[in-house]
Amino acid sequence: MGAPLELIHELDSSIAHSTDQRRSVMLRHLTDLFLVGADQYSEDEIELIDDVFVRLVATIEQSSRALLAIRLGPVVGAPPKILRVLACDDAIEVASPVLTQAERLDITTLIECARIKNQEHLLAISRRKTLPEVLTEVLVERGDQQVVLNTAKNAGARFSAKGFDTLVRRSCGDDALAACVGMRADLPPELFDRLLAAASEKVRARLEAEREYAKSDIDHVVARL
Repeated sequence: MGAPLELIHELDSSIAHSTDQRRSVMLRHLTDLFLVGADQYSEDEIELIDDVFVRLVATIEQSSRALLAIRLGPVVGAPPKILRVLACDDAIEVASPVLTQAERLDITTLIECARIKNQEHLLAISRRKTLPEVLTEVLVERGDQQVVLNTAKNAGARFSAKGFDTLVRRSCGDDALAACVGMRADLPPELFDRLLAAASEKVRARLEAEREYAKSDIDHVVARL
């Protein structure tokens, strides 16, 4: 790692004296270096790389930030500081790849973005592979119809009692959401009954049919035991 790290130190010392175009080139080189050796760097080395990423990103244009987010978003071991910076970017083109994919992005940053960013950012978060209860509470309370529906459809989303209560409340008058929430296997029975009582006839018939179908499947399995 000696030669790459020497280059990283050189990049770090050159940032302040470089042109915008040169800094964009430096960012690409640094990204290449990180991706090639990501599984070989020590934590101290990754921290150094992370700091240089943050310094560079503060000086480059949106298109370069967006490209960096696309490249780092899917990387499991991506540096955490730069992930936070990219996730909190006001430009959705920059934030979205990180909010949607970055596994190393901390829950505190995700919750902060869900609380203060716009609906496009919330929609990106709702597409994550997994969504813990503390995050879905914010998404279903603050999100618009598309965000809430997307969160309810997410098989990796987990909901607290408060989150489910909000989902049922927001399902009133929204057939698509009511049907989606009603078909979640983890919806508590008492909330299912409340949802059913407020649902349109079309949705009620669909949900009752789904429940009967599921019950018949269970009865069939039990009868074979």
